[in-house]
Amino acid sequence: MNRSQIPTELKRKVLLEAGHRCAIPTCQHSTTEIAHIIPWAKVTEHQFENLIALCPNCHTRFDNGEIDKKSMMQYKANLKSDKPQLDLEAVTVNVPNPNPEIGYDSEYILRIRTPYTITNFSFSIKVPLSANPELPINLFSDDARGERAWYDPKISDGIATFDVSHAGGEYHIVLAHNRLETLTMDDVSW
Repeated sequence: MNRSQIPTELKRKVLLEAGHRCAIPTCQHSTTEIAHIIPWAKVTEHQFENLIALCPNCHTRFDNGEIDKKSMMQYKANLKSDKPQLDLEAVTVNVPNPNPEIGYDSEYILRIRTPYTITNFSFSIKVPLSANPELPINLFSDDARGERAWYDPKISDGIATFDVSHAGGEYHIVLAHNRLETLTMDDVSW
């Protein structure tokens, strides 16, 4: 039986699901192919639930059995999770040399640990009451290359919402306020 082409709209949907990157979290290569989790020869159809975006190297490793079907199905499930599977930890750090004119400078460190990269992720924190409203609140993270990415929040009703291109690792929320307050996980939502 001749294998038909994967329809363009279906390809687009699979690529969007994975953020146009390899779905394997430790890879994330931007050159992708569409792979069948259960081989096409067995199912003889193209179904979204059975398709995943992989780079050519990971696709070959999967086809050769280096990556098993159960793992591939988990990678697919991770992509379609409504809510990311995250391990969040909030830590408050007092900066050693605060600026006396603006109050204490503090960093709230939000560690986001996840087995895969989450694209287009948003989270919110409750802004401490002691935060200086005249100074900005910033968020930064360092990527694997050591480059720093900065994010500015949308602030409304005492809540700062950050939209990040991908989540994973450690995010530092920097603000100035009059007294140190502790950030807890009750102050964070996503």
